Amino acid sequence: MKLNLLKSLGVTAFAIFTIIGCSSSDDNGGNLNGDDDTAPVGTDEFEVIQKFDTSFISSGDVISVSALQNDGKILIATMNGIVRLNPDGTVDNSFHVSGVPNNNGASYYCKSIAVQNDGKILLGYYSFNGSNQVLFRLNANGSVDNSFTPNIKGEIDTYQRSVNAILPLNDGNIIIGGQFAKVDNHSYYYHLAKLDQTGSLIQDFQPRISPEILNDVSKLFSLSGNKFMVTGALFTNQYLAPLRANAIIFDHNGNLYEDFNFTEDLWVQHPAPSLKRILSVEVLSDENFLFGGNFSSIMKVNKNGNRIGDLSLSNEQINTICAFDSNRFLIGSETMTSFLDEQYTKFFSVYDLSSNTRKTISLGYDDGIVKNIIEESGDAYLLLGRFQKGSEVTNIIRVKKHP
Repeated sequence: MKLNLLKSLGVTAFAIFTIIGCSSSDDNGGNLNGDDDTAPVGTDEFEVIQKFDTSFISSGDVISVSALQNDGKILIATMNGIVRLNPDGTVDNSFHVSGVPNNNGASYYCKSIAVQNDGKILLGYYSFNGSNQVLFRLNANGSVDNSFTPNIKGEIDTYQRSVNAILPLNDGNIIIGGQFAKVDNHSYYYHLAKLDQTGSLIQDFQPRISPEILNDVSKLFSLSGNKFMVTGALFTNQYLAPLRANAIIFDHNGNLYEDFNFTEDLWVQHPAPSLKRILSVEVLSDENFLFGGNFSSIMKVNKNGNRIGDLSLSNEQINTICAFDSNRFLIGSETMTSFLDEQYTKFFSVYDLSSNTRKTISLGYDDGIVKNIIEESGDAYLLLGRFQKGSEVTNIIRVKKHP
């Protein structure tokens, strides 16, 4: 089951999943270490068949948020705003976003995109200024849908807030996650809420997230059985519900799924105190999970939330994973090093679940970041992020698996 491709919530909306695996089927725990082989492999398995012309994107910009429409068109968020591309990579000039404030550097920008079943487009934003709206719905042509009027605030109305993830439901309602405290002026809806088709709060949805204002939701991942997983720097209010943290499962009504209890400590002290985040999730056929994020490993977690294996990586962040075949997964990643002149060539790789190993796929670039992988028909995949070879830079490439 592919939780990540955008299908992802858009991955989140888009969203996107990471893959994690373990060489043993033993579900009783343990630290199962595999190999991270940096030697290029699979160069005869994938080839770049198209480099998109992304000259309309500012120099140094990375496509970090994207989503695939049912008609094959691609929505991307850049620091200059929202753009839609045709399947052949050309800009869709019939799409004109109007009624949404322009991005403003690091103080106001798009954090999430999701596409509803009816083709309407949901955009979640980060805003440093409490007066800016952080959730919009667009019609298919890019105009704002004025029938959708959410009201999302911080603890104090002037506080920063964000909608980092959006999960559209089949009934037209949506679940949103991010950093906020009030919806429709109702307090105590911290970081996770459910809205109806007009953007109004559904008050019966009460997941009982603890109210720390510096915490937030990073991602939302759809699961079977009308459930979803929420990841981020958050935990339930232990006075109102059983304590769960960092990766929590709820049903669509906001009820905690108590059988899943992820207890791994993601808090680190060095080089600076921080909480590592799960940024990608994949559900395996045995109902176990693969987790990836900014904690330099691919982690296998069983259906009860216990870690049962991992593959250690070298200072890397796993952004996305796409199921490739029965036991292998495509992984998109980036380096977490602070040295700006260091090149990173492991951005696209194959993870083998059965052997718990990863092999880098050489695509001929000197440096790269993969934020999202979108599967297309005919064994083709879109890689979105940023890729550089010498002075040549592109943000989207299409690769194809050889027969």
